[in-house]
This record gives sequence, structure tokens and C-alpha cells, in this order.
Amino acid sequence: MPKQYLKIFKDKTMVQETIGRVPKDIDIVVVAEKKYEEEAKKQIDGTAEIIIEPFGCNTAMAIGLAAIHARKKTGDENTILFVKPADHFMEADYFQRYFRIAAEEAKSGKIITIGITPDHPATVYGYIKTRSCLVDKYEDGHICEVECFVEKPDLEKATQYVQSEEFYWNSGMFGFSVKTILELLKKHSPKIYNALMKIEPFLGTDQELEMIAKYYQEIKDAKENISIDYAVMEKEAENILLVKAKPELEWNDIGGWNAIEKYCEKDGSSRKKGKTELQDCENVLVLNYMEDNPLKLIVNRLNDYLVVATDNAILVSPRSAISKAKDCAKALEAGEMEVIIDSKNVNIKNQDNIPVVFIDCENIEVEFSKNEVIVSKI
Repeated sequence: MPKQYLKIFKDKTMVQETIGRVPKDIDIVVVAEKKYEEEAKKQIDGTAEIIIEPFGCNTAMAIGLAAIHARKKTGDENTILFVKPADHFMEADYFQRYFRIAAEEAKSGKIITIGITPDHPATVYGYIKTRSCLVDKYEDGHICEVECFVEKPDLEKATQYVQSEEFYWNSGMFGFSVKTILELLKKHSPKIYNALMKIEPFLGTDQELEMIAKYYQEIKDAKENISIDYAVMEKEAENILLVKAKPELEWNDIGGWNAIEKYCEKDGSSRKKGKTELQDCENVLVLNYMEDNPLKLIVNRLNDYLVVATDNAILVSPRSAISKAKDCAKALEAGEMEVIIDSKNVNIKNQDNIPVVFIDCENIEVEFSKNEVIVSKI
């Protein structure tokens, strides 16, 4: 499952938490891929509408599809849309404040984005450079004019950006009217716009899914399945306003396991979540997400490691090597019980029908018992 449908933090999935942050008087639409339709319906459980994509076609098509859906439903091209990813964490009260500001300012016909003040020179985020700040209209969020969007930088450039205090992380959250976004798609990405116009008459009919699939495929074949940043935002910087978010928003793009660390329980120099026990460990992150068969996860004598236990796999890796985790997906899908990537002298005892993944490990043993999973340095 994509992380949107997982219970990363608490007893709700990320998409459920995202829906829960939106003010109660706002209509919510979730754009979901066909292969996750049943899971989306189960998790959303009537709290939002669902638009089904036949397959992911990047954010320009997804946002355009939501825009024509809103126009068809309301009959008003001045309807305001606010777009936000479902796999980001943020504090609900502050999000709602910035949401209201963005929705109000979007009535002017401009695009509004929420910029995140960087607290370190991150190389995994895109940046937005601002020009001048406008007269402060809101207590919680100053508004600035945008000069340009910048791709993910190297460390040297990221450091310069942070020191300049003119750059903000691109949160991927935008507010605009239906009219504005469709006009800009027509201007800058006419193939996407034309496909949307061919889909729109069929929304709400028996042919909706068929026609969405047809024109999505045309866009994919034309290699126009591009992000909204590339399709519109980077070309319209002068027509975008940025709302400066305070640190209290606590925005976090959950891009990997290490991003979860600060939300977990402290245990000395380590962090843990779920039914766990650490013995003689330093700077480890141990996450136990087992639900169907909630075994206790015990970790012994590891330093600077990540250990994740789920119902469908156990992952063990040095924290520095966790970016290789994506390499194990195909092996797990193929039913392999032991996935060993760049590791040596690793061992599994009493395997209990749960696959184990070792990444860059050396001298590590995983042992299953009736009520426990024990991960140890040997």
C-alpha cells in the first residue's frame, strides 16, 4: 500500500488524518487510483467524494480532473479549490488558519501556495524564492510575491537558500479558482486541457470511467503526464502569492522512515513505536506496526540501525542505507521469504511465515519465537 493508506502515526491512516484536518464546512474530494478504489472507499467511509483515476498520471491531470469535477458539480467556475497531498503531516489548527487565508486570497484570481520556512538545508525538497512581502493582512501568515520555483538543490545551494531567508520549501499545497487553473492549463499545457475538456461532458454518466481512461492514456502516450509544478506553477511565478507558514504548522513531508523519528517514544538515544524493547542499543529507530499477529519486537546490541516490523515483512538496515529499501519490493511481491541486499553473515531462526529483508547488514540475526521477534548483533 502507498503510505497514504497506512497508519504511520496513530490509529488513523494518513488519508484519514488529512481529511480530518480540513474544516468541517468544506467539501472534500479524494483522487485515487483504480487499484486502490476499494481501500479508499473503506478508509474514507463517506467522509469525502472519490474520483477514480484508471492509473496515476501525475498531478497536473489529477488536479485538472478535480477542477472539471468541481465545475460540473457547482456550475460555477469561480469555485475555489485547495489542493493538498495526503501523505504530509501537519498540525491541524495551524493548517486550517493557512487554508482559510489561501482560500480567501484565491478569490482574486491568483494562485496561492503555503511556503514552509526551512529549518535546515534540505536537498529533498523543491524551493520557492520570494520577492517582496505585501502589507500584512493576516496575523498568522504574511503574504509574499513569488519570484521563481527552484528544483531540488545540492547541499551547497540549499545552504545558501536557507541563509538568504528568501527561499521556502515547496509544500505542494495550492489554492486557486477552477477558472484560473483551467485557463493556465490551456495556456501552458494545451494537450492536458483538451483532454480534460473531452472528459468533462461524461462526468457523472455511465461512461465516466471509460472516457477518463481513454484520455489519460492519450496523455500518457504523449508523455504529458507531468506535475502541476512543471505544467503551470514554474511558468506562472509572477501570478503566485506565498503564505509564509510559521514553524507551529509542524509540516513534514513523510518521505521515508527516518522522517517518523520525532513522533516516536524516546528510549535513551533511540526512538521506538509499538510493542518494543531495546537492549544495549544506540541511536536506533524501531517501529512495530504488527496488528494481525502483534509479536513483541526485541532489538539487541544495534547501533545506528532501523528495524521495522509489519504483518507482511521485517526490515533491518543501517539508517544510512535505508534509501535502498525500495529495491526489496519486487522480491517481496514475488513471495521471497529472505531478501538480502548488500549484506553478509545474516541469519534467520524459526521463520514464522513473515519475510525478512536485510539491507547493508553484517552479523545480524533475526529469531522468531511464539510471542516475539528478536533482532540481534551476533
